[in-house]
Amino acid sequence: MYLPYIAITTKLFMKSISLLTLLLLTLLKADAQPGKYSGTKKSLIGKIFEDSRNLAALKGWAFMEGGLANSLNDTERIMSHVFKKGTSYVVLFSIMEDTASDKYTVVDVVEII
Repeated sequence: MYLPYIAITTKLFMKSISLLTLLLLTLLKADAQPGKYSGTKKSLIGKIFEDSRNLAALKGWAFMEGGLANSLNDTERIMSHVFKKGTSYVVLFSIMEDTASDKYTVVDVVEII
């Protein structure tokens, strides 16, 4: 008796969930742009460095901490580094593509004022 109603409702529900998921993913993709929140430090994106604690571009900034975002067994290492100067913070996201070279490439920067 209620079977056709349930089938139609389920089909509409699945279509609406699929549409909402697609919309959400599109909005997230549009929002995730490198450098969007980098402020005055946007020029750091693409820079290559070897020592994460002493960056020439961040002279006067104190290194606070760093972290590894993936496994040590991965061929690429994704790192984050936090620097502080006064009440401002800069977070660098970098990738070490070749673990033998010890060179990091900055892929995104977030400046918190």
